[in-house]
Amino acid sequence: MELPTKMSATKILAKVKELQKQYPNAVYSRVKDYCSYTSGRVKNGPKTHGCIIGQAIRELYPENFASLKMYERDADSSIGIDDILPESKTCSILATIQDNQDYETHWGEC
Repeated sequence: MELPTKMSATKILAKVKELQKQYPNAVYSRVKDYCSYTSGRVKNGPKTHGCIIGQAIRELYPENFASLKMYERDADSSIGIDDILPESKTCSILATIQDNQDYETHWGEC
């Protein structure tokens, strides 16, 4: 997937860690059968919608968040972190966090 701005996995991970500290009891509820960067409710977390990775992208790369929102609305499947970031150790860490929070693990424990 082509996004307007090149994203840094390291910056996204740092923002995710901030969100984990800020909202340790937050729990993400998936949309239908999949995680969404741009939708899905968060209990005990930010007032905006979307998974922890989506929340980080929203804050760091708002133009990419808008692109993801349009894509998710039109696509039949979800987008994995490896679809939007180059493969790396940091990307693997983000994928693990994303997988954990998809199963309603508190953000502070992901």
